Amino acid sequence: MSAREIPYTGNVISGSLLARCKRYGDFILPLQYKEYKDDIENFTVRDSDIWLCGFPKT
Repeated sequence: MSAREIPYTGNVISGSLLARCKRYGDFILPLQYKEYKDDIENFTVRDSDIWLCGFPKT
């Protein structure tokens, strides 16, 4: 399997990591994503939901 560039980053993944991933649109995600794909795409957001977002230190 050849190396593949990760969109928007310029980084490249290859070898065993790439073998455990699949491209979905512009994203490269773990193969297990397909098990949860429908649930994620049809997730219902409610007014009472609370979203926490974090950013890694650089």
